[in-house]
Formats: sequence, structure tokens, C-alpha cells
Amino acid sequence: MQEDSYKVLYRKWRPKIFDEVVGQKNVTDILKNQIISKKIPHALMFCGVRGTGKTSCAKIFAKAVNCLKNNNGNPCLKCENCRKIENSNVIDVYEIDAASNNGVENIRTIREESNFVSSELKFKVYIVDEFHMLSSGAFNAFLRTLEEPQKNVIFILATTEFNKIPKTIVSRCQKFDFHRISNNIISDRLKFISEKENININSEAIDLIARNSDGAMRDALSILDQCSNYEKIDKNKINEVLGISGSEYIENLIENIVNSDLKKSVEIIENLFYQGKNLARECENIINFFHDIIFFHASGDFLENSINNKNIILELSKNISLDKAISCFKILEECYSQMSKSSNQRAEFEIAIIEIFNKLNNKSEIKDILSSDAGENKSDLIFQSQNKSNKPNIKIAPKKLEENKQKKEINNFLILNCWKDVLEEIKSQVSNSLFQMLSNSNAYVKNNNLFIDTNNIIFGMVKKFYSEISRIVEKISGKAYKICRLESEISEIESENLDSGNSKIDLLIEKANQFGVNIKIN
Repeated sequence: MQEDSYKVLYRKWRPKIFDEVVGQKNVTDILKNQIISKKIPHALMFCGVRGTGKTSCAKIFAKAVNCLKNNNGNPCLKCENCRKIENSNVIDVYEIDAASNNGVENIRTIREESNFVSSELKFKVYIVDEFHMLSSGAFNAFLRTLEEPQKNVIFILATTEFNKIPKTIVSRCQKFDFHRISNNIISDRLKFISEKENININSEAIDLIARNSDGAMRDALSILDQCSNYEKIDKNKINEVLGISGSEYIENLIENIVNSDLKKSVEIIENLFYQGKNLARECENIINFFHDIIFFHASGDFLENSINNKNIILELSKNISLDKAISCFKILEECYSQMSKSSNQRAEFEIAIIEIFNKLNNKSEIKDILSSDAGENKSDLIFQSQNKSNKPNIKIAPKKLEENKQKKEINNFLILNCWKDVLEEIKSQVSNSLFQMLSNSNAYVKNNNLFIDTNNIIFGMVKKFYSEISRIVEKISGKAYKICRLESEISEIESENLDSGNSKIDLLIEKANQFGVNIKIN
């Protein structure tokens, strides 16, 4: 005898009556009253994020309007009509995926079929999922059907992107908004299902699933299903399945930023990357962390069902003001948006962390906080001799920007006049964060090389977007350049041939003077 195929949890536990739908009482109460009063609209539009019960309610409504023994607005599930619809053995209930059937011809077919009376049931029901995916021509064709609806035909239109649907269609439908389901409701449902399925999972892990499901019951059940083969499920197992590091990692990162340790902060991001963690989810978790701090400042209380340590939130709130928390939240929100478009999520994340470090440590320029050798004047570039002997330190103070602009040629190095245009393109096409980091920089050209006067860490970010920046430079300047860091060109002096009799220090002074900078020897 052939064994039954496994049915995933979100299908097995799909609600079959309105009373089983969780978190959408504002919708189900109205739908039940329509069934009881027999005031059935010809077109309903179900709007809301994924996994909140839109399609389930559409199927329940199809059963309820055709049920022979209606039970207070719910289908009885026992009559012939209910059983046929439940088993998909009736031709009068149509489920259509508009994502793959979005053309005018598909809608014309629906319009022609809807002209015929139902063959078995009282109502012929069309459930159109992802309705916003229809083409403009298909929308126009469907509008005609809604303007002249046939008797005993019901259209249920489900969409996750209500804003894409023409108002002419919306105005002819009854609109129902499906809300994100609260974490408490999701947790309670997961506990119930876990007990019925004999899944060994603790409350902490259930709450973590609920927090990471983004208000979607289907997503929560999918995560639970994925973990169900473990003998015992705790929060560490959930973190492994989700590909995230856990709240301790995030708390450690924020603490290092607050303690002005940028190196350790960036190292944490590097470790997450090499561990194969989902950086977009990590960014989302840090967003939630700052949301907790904002909520605590605004209300004096902790956010309900937060996965973050309340003691850590309390302690860090003393060092992170409400204004700074909001600024960091916005930086991360922009980063999260950019990560979905970027080919280098790691670089976007690192840049955002550096910006947050800048914000929380009251630094006016990112260049200032990244200079590991900065002295009293942090805009100076400091070069230390690598020789173990006691040689003097050399301090190179750059000339004013205006003086450099007046002198376009500095011993074969030319200022790239279109650099500001290049930066604007970087802002719009590559990364706004990288644009901010380079906003005070200059660029020089010599032969086929382009030199950017920035520090090593920022230039490391440039290298991560090297191909994109190279294309922009070539497009605007009309010439392809190899992109280098200006300071590295100066430092190459130490590897030059010293046969001329000059000391390394003399050569360094000579080379620096070629760049139009003054030398001070401490």
C-alpha cells in the first residue's frame, strides 16, 4: 500500500472555516454576516501582505455561500457542496493565478465562461490570486466584467500590492484589509500546532519564529516545518535555519560601536559574512534593536515580544539618545533597501555600520574616525617610519582645497575636474553611503591612473564597487582609468631605488612636495 505523501504544515493547518482564521477578526466577522444575511457582493478585494489568510478566506467564502447547511456564517464542511469544494471536485469554483495568466485573452476567457450559469452550485466563484499582476489591457477587459456582472457570479480578487490596481476596478469591489498578525497570536498558534504535531520546541524558540515571520502565519509555519525534524528545537536551531547570528551578536556589535571600537565592529560584520549568515536579515535585526531603543525612550517601557535583552536595551539607552537612535534607524533602513539592489551586500552593510559609528561617536567626518594614525589635527596624514630605529615622525599637512584648485597641474598630476559629477553618479547608481564617505575627497589623474585622496579603509569600500565606479568615471571623463589611492602612491617611495644618495626621508619629502603639500618634521 502506497504511503500518503507528506503535507507541509501550512497546508495541513490551513483554516477551513472562518472561526479558524487567526488575526483577521475584522474581516471574518463581516464575511460571516454577509453569509447570514444573504447580502452577497459580486466582487470582493482582499488586500494585505503575504501569508495572512487572503486565499484561505476566499476558499472558505466559496464554501460558505454554497453550503447547504450553513453554520452561523461558517461552512458546515459535511454537506455535498462543502466536500466537493474542499476536494476540488467541482468546476464552479475557479482558482486563477494572475501572475501566469495576466493577458487580455485570459480575462476574455473568464468573461465568456462567467456568462454561463453554474452547473452544480448556487454561486460560481472566481478566486484570482496576485490580481495586481494583470496587464493594463487585462485590467480594462476585466473592468467590463465588473460593470455588467452576471447573476450568481462572485469574483474574489487577492493582492499584496493594492497600489497597482486601477481605481476604476477598486471602486467596484468591496475592499477588505488583511493586517499583519501580531507576534502573540502567531506564538499561540505555533504552540497549539506544535503540541498537535508532537514537535519538541521551547517558548523562546517559538517567540523567535514569530518575531522573524513578519506578521505572516504561513512564513511562521514554514520555519516551524523546516525545524520539525530536530529532536529538540531551541533558539540556536532557529538561528541556524534562518541564517542569522542571534541577538547576542547584535548586542556585541552595538556595544563595540558605543565603546568607540570600530575595528571590532567591522570584524563582527566580516565574521558574519564568512559564516554565510544572511546579511539582509542581520541588518533587519539591528533595525529592530534600534526600534527597541526608540520605543523605550518614547514610552519608558520595553517593546512587547522583543527578542533583545531588556537589560542591554536599558543600559545602551543611557548612551544612545532618542535622536541618535532615530538617525541610526534611518541609516539602516536605507541600507536594507539598498541591499536588495546591490551586488555587494557586505559593502553596503559595512558602510552603514561606519555611518552609525560616526553618528554615535559625534564625529563630523567619517574620514576622521577611520584614521588610525590621526594626531591632534585629524585631517592630517601621518606617516610613521617602519624602521625600528628612532627616526623622526613625518607629518604631512595638505594645502587648502582652494589652493589646489587654483593650481590644476601638480608635477604631472592633474585634478579631475569632473570628480563632483562622478560622485553624484555614485550617489544615485551605486551607494549614497559611499557618496557621503567620498564627499570631501579629491581625485587626480596621471597617465592612465586616477588617484583618490582618501584613507585606506574608505578606499577599501571603493574597491568593493570598483567595476561600477570605473564605468562611471569612463562615462563622464571619456577615458578609462585604473583607480588607485593617492596616499599609496606616496608610500611607494620607500621601495624606490636609493642609489641617488638621498635618504628615505629626503626622498619622501621630495615626493610629497611634488603633490603640492608642505612637510613638517617633528
